[in-house]
Amino acid sequence: MHIAYFMLLWCQHRTQIKTKHLKMVALEQQSAEETALHLVEKHKRKKQSTLDKILKLEQQLNVKSRSLSSKNSCSANWK
Repeated sequence: MHIAYFMLLWCQHRTQIKTKHLKMVALEQQSAEETALHLVEKHKRKKQSTLDKILKLEQQLNVKSRSLSSKNSCSANWK
């Protein structure tokens, strides 16, 4: 009878340890997912910032190109 009781206690202890490990793994997984989501959001912001800079530079280039072509057309008229 005592052996059965100790076996029961041992099984309960093993179950508690497994449960504890599963909870730890779940917390670790949740932390990893939160980190990944944070990195994705950071990447999206950086990408948008880069796209905005590209657009701004393209607009500046277009303005300069128009300015140069209007200067060239004015000087061509004088020749």
